[in-house]
Amino acid sequence: MKTLAELAKPGDTVVELGGHIGYLSVHLAKIVGDDGTVIVFEPGPNNLPYLRTNTERFPNITIVEAACGDLDGPVEFWIEGLSGQNNSLDKNYKNFEQNRENAFSDALMESVRVEMMQLDTFLEKTGLRPALLKIDVEGAEHRVLLGSSRCLANIRPLIVVEVTENFDDVARIFNENDYAIHDRSRPEWVCIPAERVEASQQISER
Repeated sequence: MKTLAELAKPGDTVVELGGHIGYLSVHLAKIVGDDGTVIVFEPGPNNLPYLRTNTERFPNITIVEAACGDLDGPVEFWIEGLSGQNNSLDKNYKNFEQNRENAFSDALMESVRVEMMQLDTFLEKTGLRPALLKIDVEGAEHRVLLGSSRCLANIRPLIVVEVTENFDDVARIFNENDYAIHDRSRPEWVCIPAERVEASQQISER
């Protein structure tokens, strides 16, 4: 949360990929203010009712009921009955298995069909130019980035991404697009375009 407060500014357009129930969405909406916009992608049918309720007082939040990834169209999506935090495009997502063991639960992943949209497709349709991406998609980080290639190349937003799988693939995409990864040892990477030196210095001074 502190990192987001340092990177997002009043009036910014922020895209949150993986909104869960809207805790961070509301936080971001308060940061960007009435002149800013927060776009929240969330495909989980178990999360969406809570997300809508928690964000309904914020007119600067727009919910997109879809997964974000590397193609446009329907896909298989796995939802879990613990907290909805481990919904994933990956049936065998390791964090779900670990959390199920920790909770001494026999909850299972349930398959549903949801719509997926590439971020590039969405941005080209809406004309939005985000200043910041917040990505928390439970193992599908590389798929989001593959569907965001034109955004990375041309818009060059700051990116905060929680990386839980496919670490090398995610790092390679950032390296190929001339992004610097701040402190790869943390699960949440702050990724900054090489030309945005001032943002990198701001984070380094924390």
